[in-house]
Amino acid sequence: MTSPRTALGGAAGGTVSLQASATGGTTPYQWTASDLPTGLAISSSGLITGGYATGTRFLATLRVTDALGATDAVTLVWTVSSTG
Repeated sequence: MTSPRTALGGAAGGTVSLQASATGGTTPYQWTASDLPTGLAISSSGLITGGYATGTRFLATLRVTDALGATDAVTLVWTVSSTG
């Protein structure tokens, strides 16, 4: 997995569109995520979209699996600040 690999953030009420990427392995890749901030979702192609619903700090794990079943994962710190 090449990105994202760092802490992420935003503000409650904001939106996000973030494309995860990977190199190596055998394409196509399949993407999944656990514990994304409420209001966000990831597509099987690795596009994370949606809106931040609440202000808090999350640990979200992104996982990519290639066509032969090899996997890579990263846990990200995702901080969403409260509005107002």
